[in-house]
Amino acid sequence: MLYSRVYIDSFGYELPPNVVTSDDLEKRLEPLYDKLHFQKGQLEAITGIRERRFWDPDFSMHEGAVKAGQKAIEASSISRESIGMLIYGGSCRL
Repeated sequence: MLYSRVYIDSFGYELPPNVVTSDDLEKRLEPLYDKLHFQKGQLEAITGIRERRFWDPDFSMHEGAVKAGQKAIEASSISRESIGMLIYGGSCRL
């Protein structure tokens, strides 16, 4: 199927507000690190993950999707009436 006049004009995202850094986790694991003679910074060095983000326990995922969609529409150069489709792509661990 061939489409014409189809393109991604904008995107929006919403990040969870609760941030837990690798440094925060390493502080919690400090007694274990001391026993195993691990140096600080190993968690981020091994995983490449600097921070993790979490929603509040009572947060509904659709709320984040709606906020992200609104941001994408506001960033768009076309009118709301001309938008043919919004695509949601999310990532979460349940």
